[in-house]
Amino acid sequence: MANCVFINEAGFNANLRRTQGWAPIEETPIVKVNTPRASSISILGATYPKVLLKVCLRKPVPPPSFKKLKLTGGAKKHAKGTNTNRYVNFISEMDKPPEMNGHFLIMDNAPIYTNKIIRPIVEESGYRCVYLPPYSPEPKPH
Repeated sequence: MANCVFINEAGFNANLRRTQGWAPIEETPIVKVNTPRASSISILGATYPKVLLKVCLRKPVPPPSFKKLKLTGGAKKHAKGTNTNRYVNFISEMDKPPEMNGHFLIMDNAPIYTNKIIRPIVEESGYRCVYLPPYSPEPKPH
């Protein structure tokens, strides 16, 4: 554990709302909820047993309005969440104390971590890659 850096991503949406409610017996709970549109927020973090190395919080840029799309002649695809390019930037900007040369980057097997360009960049930074196995405590039922 002393020579491991753990990296993981998470995301959440500000528009989460309840799917259940409370009401007296035999009455249906009705609640009015304002639901403005919001983008998902991505968090990417790297921790080391002694210190938090880096945290990156990213809120995606919302796509332009329909009127702007009509004027510009089409929609560009807006990336949501964390992708491989953002992960590469995260690794290259991550502070690495000299005593951490040869440490292991522990990552899950998400596609952003297993892309073929990741391993050379990680090893160039002085780390070694270790991927966690897929979560499967028991065989899948047939």
